[in-house]
Amino acid sequence: MHSQRQPALLVRNISKTFNGNTVLSGCSIEVKSGEIHGLLGQNGSGKSTLVKILSGYQPPDAGAELLLSGVPVHFPVSSASVRDSGLAFVHQDLALVDELSVLDNLFVGRYGAGLGRPVPTRRLAAQARSALAQFGMQIDPGRAVSTLSSGDKACLAIVRAFLDVDGHESPALVLDEPTARLDRAEVERLFTAMRAAAARGAGILFISHRLDEILTITDRVTALRGGVVTGEANTANCDEDSLIELILGERLSSIYPPSSVVPGAPALTVAGLTGDTVLGLDLEIRAGEVVGLTGLPDSGADAVPYLLMGSRRATASAAELDGATFDVARMPISQRIRSGLALVPGDRAEQGAALGLTVSENVSLLRLREFVRFTFLNPRKQRTEVGRLLADFDVRPQRPNAVMGVLSGGNQQKAVMAKTLATAPKVVILHEPTQGVDVGARRLIFQIVADLSAQGTAVLLVSVEHEDLARLSHRVIVMRNGVVGAELSGDDLVKERIAEECLRTG
Repeated sequence: MHSQRQPALLVRNISKTFNGNTVLSGCSIEVKSGEIHGLLGQNGSGKSTLVKILSGYQPPDAGAELLLSGVPVHFPVSSASVRDSGLAFVHQDLALVDELSVLDNLFVGRYGAGLGRPVPTRRLAAQARSALAQFGMQIDPGRAVSTLSSGDKACLAIVRAFLDVDGHESPALVLDEPTARLDRAEVERLFTAMRAAAARGAGILFISHRLDEILTITDRVTALRGGVVTGEANTANCDEDSLIELILGERLSSIYPPSSVVPGAPALTVAGLTGDTVLGLDLEIRAGEVVGLTGLPDSGADAVPYLLMGSRRATASAAELDGATFDVARMPISQRIRSGLALVPGDRAEQGAALGLTVSENVSLLRLREFVRFTFLNPRKQRTEVGRLLADFDVRPQRPNAVMGVLSGGNQQKAVMAKTLATAPKVVILHEPTQGVDVGARRLIFQIVADLSAQGTAVLLVSVEHEDLARLSHRVIVMRNGVVGAELSGDDLVKERIAEECLRTG
């Protein structure tokens, strides 16, 4: 039925140059009506620039074309003009206002009220219920968005985007990494909403680094590499290896490095760790050991990194770090770092980096004392060390004076890891280290985990990525209801067993 329609979204010859640096070159993509089309590429490949151009945030170079349902839209565009032409966006941060109601978020700026005309609340509430029901959502429009789950928020953003282009026969939706902070069940709910939108004639451009999601939800894929479209394929004809080859331009035997490290003496021991959603965790990690930690939302797994690091209040009956007494309740974070404990947090933008500072300032932040003599900073020494770290961790571009916020997500993550691991910790806690990064950055991060293990560093890998845990860990701890529900090792270290133990209620 959809095949006879004009493409919902067609871009031709999109190029963009910044200060002589070309980040997009002659990019052309077609998204058919009723199709879910995946856009693949490493961080820095040009995906974000393309989205910014389509949304009107940045103008393209001369010669670019944009057609929505076959109708040309002339650059430069504005968010209002593309919305009126049938194009809407769901960004990674969802752009919802938690303090407002579901109704307010759906209709803000489109109430139709004015001087002497009250807001038609009852009619809009009925319209909201109808729109939500079409996407399988039974939510009170008066409910505060802050009370919704992450999955419901993502689905709400799709409903709002669809309302923004309501009335267009073949609207286009651009979903820019909407699953980055969702668990598996929430991703499935989002996919249900996406399929409902496609069934109603929408063409969806779906951007994700998770190749299993691309294989599950998309009909076709287009790959960007170095700002150039390097290939297009029907997803039904692809597997994960072929997608990796499409992204990187090379076929990999595996993105997981081999490891044969035998763990040594205990590096971190904690008994009765309690705080937040954790109700009493006994944990031991040995030198060179990679211990995976996972569980469903509110299982307690996500709270453990921050209880151990001291950013959340915790208690423990006994704890040792590298053979010395470790006061989980009172030890300052700075002392924990000096004692050999390090954390790469899950939210790099909020907790791992100062996006307004330079890359150099971020990477050297935990070691500033080493670059100071007689109260003066030695910029040459700092620049030399930062340059070495950027090269070692393959941070691109390798420009220490660049503002951290302009780096792609994967390169920000590599810079945060460079900053953290430069302290030469004895125990490293990695919370969702591959969240929102491309396959190339994932491969590097996995190699870093293997290298840490080989050097005798203990690693606590906290993640919902079951395949990563199975392939990188010596053993995996599954938490349920704030306590250990299961511990897996040996032949049980497969993603299916990890998922099974996460879902158990015992």
